[in-house]
Amino acid sequence: AIDVDDAGGVAAPCTIDVCNLELSHTCLLKYKVNNPTRVTPVNTITLELVCEGEAWIGIGFSNDGQMIGSEAVLGVPGSVPQKYVLGGKDNSSVMPMAAHKQTLTDASVEYESGLTILKLTKTMKEEGEVEIRSGENTFLYAQGMGLDLGYHATGESFTLSLPGLEEEAPAADTSIEIPLAGDTFIDASK
Repeated sequence: AIDVDDAGGVAAPCTIDVCNLELSHTCLLKYKVNNPTRVTPVNTITLELVCEGEAWIGIGFSNDGQMIGSEAVLGVPGSVPQKYVLGGKDNSSVMPMAAHKQTLTDASVEYESGLTILKLTKTMKEEGEVEIRSGENTFLYAQGMGLDLGYHATGESFTLSLPGLEEEAPAADTSIEIPLAGDTFIDASK
């Protein structure tokens, strides 16, 4: 089984520290909500799905807990994870989103030490996609039977209650500090 520090519990507000949720005896989700910054002026969520074995894995976003009509990030070790529309249960209905919708950052999927690890950061509110909000959200996860995307050996829906979100990035600091001789600073914005 995967080692879990605080399985199923929320030890921190999940905006400062990473929280863990044991999804099954073989899969663990680590997550953190990222409030807006000057660099990234929107709310994002960083997710890390860790499953025992070498297979494709995915994390999904759903309005009703059902696969059909949901969206997911699917990753195969050795490739770049992508966002997909889950239009049905057959392979031909699971389609990658258009290139302009592939907005994940820091996305990777690797197999190491007997674990498949999918990491990504996703904007929580994207036009035309399932929105991730503060409060209750329905997610999906799946672990495939091998490296080819297809039917999954395990997977289900689960609910995460996420902390409150800040609506906008902090105001930019417009002051400019100009160093002078003797380490004296002048606030040039005045």
